[in-house]
Amino acid sequence: MIVIIGGGLSGLITAYELAKAGLDVEIYEKDEILGGMAKSKYINKIPTEHSWRGFMSNYFNIFDLFKKLPLNLGLTREQVKEHKYVIYKNNVYDISHFIKDHPGGSLINFGLGNDIEEVWNKYFVSWHSKNPKVIEALTKNKIGELVKSSYDTLVPLEMISLYNDISNNKPKLSFVDTIYLGYIYLKYLFSNKRKCQFYETRLFDVVNLSKISKLGYDFIVKCLTGPGLGLDYNNASIGHILFYIHGYLKTPGKVKWYITDRPSNDAIINPLINELKRFGVKIHYNSTYKHLIIEQNKITGILIDDKIVKANDYVIAINPNNLSFENNIKITNNQISFRLGFNNKLILPKNGFVLMDSKFNITFYPQDQFFSELNLNTLWSGTCVQPVNDIYTFEEFKNEIVSQFIESNELQEIIKKLNNKIITKNDINYIEIYDEWQWNDKHFESKNKKWVNTFENDKNRPQQTTKYDNLYLTGGYTNTSFKIWSMESSCESAKIVANLILEKYKKPLCFLYNHDNINGIFSWLDDILYYNNMNSIIDVIIIIIIIIIILVLKKIKK
Repeated sequence: MIVIIGGGLSGLITAYELAKAGLDVEIYEKDEILGGMAKSKYINKIPTEHSWRGFMSNYFNIFDLFKKLPLNLGLTREQVKEHKYVIYKNNVYDISHFIKDHPGGSLINFGLGNDIEEVWNKYFVSWHSKNPKVIEALTKNKIGELVKSSYDTLVPLEMISLYNDISNNKPKLSFVDTIYLGYIYLKYLFSNKRKCQFYETRLFDVVNLSKISKLGYDFIVKCLTGPGLGLDYNNASIGHILFYIHGYLKTPGKVKWYITDRPSNDAIINPLINELKRFGVKIHYNSTYKHLIIEQNKITGILIDDKIVKANDYVIAINPNNLSFENNIKITNNQISFRLGFNNKLILPKNGFVLMDSKFNITFYPQDQFFSELNLNTLWSGTCVQPVNDIYTFEEFKNEIVSQFIESNELQEIIKKLNNKIITKNDINYIEIYDEWQWNDKHFESKNKKWVNTFENDKNRPQQTTKYDNLYLTGGYTNTSFKIWSMESSCESAKIVANLILEKYKKPLCFLYNHDNINGIFSWLDDILYYNNMNSIIDVIIIIIIIIIILVLKKIKK
């Protein structure tokens, strides 16, 4: 049996991959609801969550999961492909036992994993659909209905940056900015071991107003770092920004961001829970992890409340701030989530927005435009991305959020153009701060501390394995190839742990995408230079080019 402590996203995905392979799994969760910081819930019948979240188009691990998660009871197209079932009239059939006896021979293999009507039409045997014996044979082997997956809830999202000064246009890099940042990016791209230096270098040591333009600074710092990555730009590293840029450039197509068309629990968490129940996973709520029981360098049990739970393997899938061992990465960030409701219906483009000049670096999107099935009135979901460290009363804080919206001239210009009005405080009839944030006399505190990447803590991210051969760690804070704390890194860490355990029990491994970019001979040469405390391979190449140019110019003069 495998015991998983923590029912957040990484814990649930680990359980899913293990249980799907036939292993016996139990989850112990301290709260009454699963999902951790990825969950959503309803307050006053209005959806709310820790922070509205977008999915970058290179979230390959979580997209693989989404394609396999049915929204309702049934099977997704990805599951049909995985198990080589067939689809007919939106129903799913298992015809595996019939393959050898098929009168048409191996032609039947083309239908496996596909819509069989499409295959019949393609190979000119559409008469199958009119043959009662064929339909009768299919009917006997029906195993479920074809349903939409979590992946089908994703809709494209474009991020729009708004200034108070509407003449400022969108943030952009100047030619000099592009050359400077391009040079740094190439050094990052063609490094391997040297990358650790980038993740230990503070963003502001590389990107500041003495080195790039104001618009370039705004683009990198106030747009990418905060709203793009959810980082505190005061403590972010240049490595995390370069990783983001690499993913952005690497992903083909125009769509770079997606968002679900419904709350996170409806789109992701509940489908995951349904699958876990289908696989027989036992879930224990209101169960608090106390400490591990260690005997002869092995985990022999785990104390939960006042009960010792024993298993073959243990997975710790909780916030690093709640770990009781081997933990030196207690870093939190008080980015605060909120919702604004309005008296009247307001139309905004279906985009995400960044209030570039707002004190809190606010990012938001018109949730009512995306959550059409909920039939919401005007509802904006936002996050104060930059930590709120000033002293406010709770009411003062809410008023400050409203003021930062009203004072955004460019936002008001968009509203006026689409709605023939501008918004005032009187138009707002609802403001909700996510209820896991509480006012503690002088500052906000969250009962679930948010771990974030900084230039100081990347080197402290632990591996998924531990010094105990039956204890594993999972979560977005662990060391993954997706270097940024996110739903993708949480999913990747879960898949890493799942594969470690699946390999241990000689089970087929689950899909795992590695985001590491190693660029062949250049990275190898850069490693040699790095080990000898020399400049990067890009610097060497530039020096060689300069020398060649000088020699050529000298030759021309002669």
